[in-house]
Amino acid sequence: MVEAYPAKRLLRLRNCTRIPRLHHHCFFAGALWFIDSMTGTGKRLVTLTKIKIALLSFAVLSLICIATLAALIGYGSRPKPEAMPSIAKGFESVDYSTLPQTQTLQARDGTRLAYRHYPGDEDCAVLALHGSATEGRSFHALARELEQEGVGVYVPDLRGHGESGREGDIPRRGVLENDIEIFIDHITAARPEAQLSLLGFSSGGGLALRYAGRHRLPDSSRLVMLAPMLGIDSAPYTEDNPHARDQEWARPFVPRLVGLSILNGLGIHAFDHLPVIAFAVERDNPHVTATYSHRLLDSLNPDDHHHLLRNTDVPVTILAGTHDEIFASDHYEQAVRAARPEARVRLLEGIGHADMILDPQALERVTGEIAGSSC
Repeated sequence: MVEAYPAKRLLRLRNCTRIPRLHHHCFFAGALWFIDSMTGTGKRLVTLTKIKIALLSFAVLSLICIATLAALIGYGSRPKPEAMPSIAKGFESVDYSTLPQTQTLQARDGTRLAYRHYPGDEDCAVLALHGSATEGRSFHALARELEQEGVGVYVPDLRGHGESGREGDIPRRGVLENDIEIFIDHITAARPEAQLSLLGFSSGGGLALRYAGRHRLPDSSRLVMLAPMLGIDSAPYTEDNPHARDQEWARPFVPRLVGLSILNGLGIHAFDHLPVIAFAVERDNPHVTATYSHRLLDSLNPDDHHHLLRNTDVPVTILAGTHDEIFASDHYEQAVRAARPEARVRLLEGIGHADMILDPQALERVTGEIAGSSC
């Protein structure tokens, strides 16, 4: 009986070819005959059909997922925000006529890293990391104050900003920390006896914490952060801020961030150069960086500020203004002392975000903190 079954099916195939309207039956009859001839039975037909349906469903779902990711990444940007006056206007009053000439250091990959040097004396040195969307020259007012107190200050354009590398992007994650190490080695070679302060403002403060929590700083060093970005899960970032303005400083492209994060989870980094955040800066200002790529943004922000603070083996100081319009500064103490109870957290009355590196009162306080404690 088993051998006769394919023969009966073959007979049906021959008969249906004689009736034009049943040509489509011929296909199915032929397919069934072929399956039977290969397996010796028709009992596997249902199983094969289920496999085909499952494969087809998987293919359709895969196409839907790919199309969704493509839409998130390709069309997930947003218009750039208008310039934020409280940030932009403060820098207009700075006298840049005494700005030092730009010098360069060569990074490990051959990129020339731009920086400015304020000599000071040999006993105290500061490596100052600037905030988001700006460049090293934004530290000029504070660097001059420190220099006058005998502090030698090194202010780089972080890679992706100013004259260091491609604007708004870096070649790979982790390269900013490599660059910081290059500058620290340069400073310690030039000033072997100097006490070093790693100083960071805003997102530069977050980068300073990221470095100090992952790498060992030279002996007698300290970490000083001015109104720092401690991460998207930190209280100063997530809590309500009574001094926040209606306008946003940074506008993230959330759909694109989601899409790229999914791809990164799959080990795909081919699109990490795409911009994922825009800043409220003047569009005709040559000294600002309007957008960041995914890999640049990811390399700046601390991923776990509590873990990084616990791993930092140097004294930690945070200074911020009570009227900071970017971060809820009254939550810095809560965010920091949970991991480092001995850390110094000081709030300056009436001072805003950019004021920390611009306002004369803030400059005097920051200079006294660094020069008085380290030199």
